[in-house]
Amino acid sequence: MAHPLHHLAWLRPIALAASLALCGLALQAHAQGTPAAAGAVAQDTATALQGWWEEYSPSSNIVQFLPDGTLKLYLKKGEIDELRSLDGTWKMESDGKTIEMLFTVRGRTLTRRAEISFDGAEMVINEKKAARPTRHRRHSGQLPEAYLW
Repeated sequence: MAHPLHHLAWLRPIALAASLALCGLALQAHAQGTPAAAGAVAQDTATALQGWWEEYSPSSNIVQFLPDGTLKLYLKKGEIDELRSLDGTWKMESDGKTIEMLFTVRGRTLTRRAEISFDGAEMVINEKKAARPTRHRRHSGQLPEAYLW
């Protein structure tokens, strides 16, 4: 029997991209050698993460990270039954490289932890269990038609 949340496997890439973006910032804090520096790096990463992102590899999604620690992952029609989006929360760990995202779907909470890093203008999320990282670029303008149903 399949796991009850098997249809949410597509969330792994998002967590993965968030993880990689934080790696570089955590290394910078480690090089500075102070816990306060790591906290500053975590705050810098959280600030850089805020806004709209379009996942383009390995799949396609739109996600919005808000300054209040909430997020919205937009879904295409039929991606998860009749759900239009997944609402959740996010927070950066004090190490400055790990993001934790929580989604509640049908009364069940799904937690994703991943390393996040930024590669130029791209956000990369690396979740340990994922086959490969997810890559995101900034999204601007209107929500694409695939998510307006």
